[in-house]
Amino acid sequence: MKKNKPQLILYDMSSTMFDPLSEWEPASLEDTYAAVDLCIGMNDGEKGSNYFYVKIATPEALRKRSRNFLITDNRVIVIDYFDYYLLRKVIENILKKCTRENWDESCLVLQRYFSWEYEDYQYEK
Repeated sequence: MKKNKPQLILYDMSSTMFDPLSEWEPASLEDTYAAVDLCIGMNDGEKGSNYFYVKIATPEALRKRSRNFLITDNRVIVIDYFDYYLLRKVIENILKKCTRENWDESCLVLQRYFSWEYEDYQYEK
């Protein structure tokens, strides 16, 4: 019997800035900026998940928040407008691209797009 390839799963997508994120309606494109928390796990038989973080913003919102030359330096998903369900689909597509044979390998690739709750964490031995 062939074993199914593990897949990354988006368990939850939320924001402490706007609760619930699914009902957020930005007043303008300049106001379309949020820090988003992603609860991601893998359907590999192991229980649990980890948190990853990403900012979402329109170009107008980034310009409004820019300081001189630098607009942003990393881990931002730039969108034309906010749509919770389209954003969720985009993130699920990123998860498909990042899925590898196991959690450790997948997690390394996820960090190209999102900040990880354990990024730069040093285990004490």
